[in-house]
Amino acid sequence: MEKQCACTGSRKCKVCAGAADDTFDLGQVALYCHNCQRAFPGGVPHRCGDASDLPGLIGLHLVPQFVTEEEEQRLVSHLDAHAGVFPGWKMSQSGRSKQDFGPQANFKKQKVKLRELPGVPSCLVGLRDLASQAVEKLTGSRFQAVEMSALDYRPSTGSSLDSHIDDTWIWGPRVVGISLLSATLMSFERDGVEILVPLPPRSLFLLSGPARSEWKHGIRAEAIQARRVSVTMRELNPASIDENTMEMVNAFAATIVPCT
Repeated sequence: MEKQCACTGSRKCKVCAGAADDTFDLGQVALYCHNCQRAFPGGVPHRCGDASDLPGLIGLHLVPQFVTEEEEQRLVSHLDAHAGVFPGWKMSQSGRSKQDFGPQANFKKQKVKLRELPGVPSCLVGLRDLASQAVEKLTGSRFQAVEMSALDYRPSTGSSLDSHIDDTWIWGPRVVGISLLSATLMSFERDGVEILVPLPPRSLFLLSGPARSEWKHGIRAEAIQARRVSVTMRELNPASIDENTMEMVNAFAATIVPCT
């Protein structure tokens, strides 16, 4: 019998594992306040300015309303269109679908090859440039996105994102994402502490510093209550990538291909 999902190993979705518990026990986790830039016990209301003994998420930044509703709909429509040479959504792990634009890395062998695509779709270039400018403003140094990854989360498949730290062999010290269509809660975990961070629709979020390198991040299936699309962008780590690979990847990122 043909498998109906792409999960492997310990990864699961509703298709292969059945329904999941769709409730959070806020008494067992902390909630992050973007205004205070700190976390508070999840079951206890707080006022901005209150003290908290919970660790902070240094290096986490949020830019609300980074794109308009019109831009949001245009971006999702382009991703859904399966236009031109781009194949569209592909079934992925943990109930998600994905589209990747950039280098394909073998993390175990530490080798890189380019995907069988001619370049970056033109409909995503404007978003990439705006996000790069935002990262540069937030961190004070140039950000050159060489990889873009779109993920499609749906409650019907129990979509989730397994808790992880993005690879540091190929990817640099900053990872930026744009959250589209619906709100979610991103979980950050370290030393037995879990902090839930609200990500509103149309917002940009940046992981840098300890938020990027010391805290695992993920999204529980319970946090996906409606369709959500995210676009993540990464930079290269120049300290560990050889010059030939860097030139190859940068050339790909500079090649713009029409979406239609």
